[in-house]
Amino acid sequence: MTDMRLPLYQRLRDDMLARIAAGDWAPGTAIPTEAELTKYYGVAVGTLRRAVETLVQDGLMERIQGRGTFIRRPNFDGSLFRFFRHVDSQGERRVPTGRVMVRREEPASRRVADALGLG
Repeated sequence: MTDMRLPLYQRLRDDMLARIAAGDWAPGTAIPTEAELTKYYGVAVGTLRRAVETLVQDGLMERIQGRGTFIRRPNFDGSLFRFFRHVDSQGERRVPTGRVMVRREEPASRRVADALGLG
C-alpha cells in the first residue's frame, strides 16, 4: 500500500521498484519510453524523470545515451557488501566470501512443505 503522504515522485519510484521486483521489467531490458510512462502513470515528465533518477542513483537502472534506460543486473559486490567495513592488518578492505561446505537433499518438513505449497 502506498503512503499518500510521500511525494508523487517517490510513490512513482516505489511502484517502479515493485515492477522490477515482480519481474515485470527484467534485468537487461529497457523500460518503456518517457512518453509511455507519463501517459501510463498520468504524471509530468519532470516527476517521472525524478523517480527514474532515484533508481539510477540507487544502481537499479542505468541510462545509455541514445538507447534508453535499462534495468541493471544485480551487482552483489556493490550492493550487499557495501555495508561491510572490515580492514585487515595491512589496511586493505576485505569483503566477506562464502563457500558451500555441505550440500544434501532432504525431504521437507510438513511446515516447510506447507510454506512452499508442496504436496
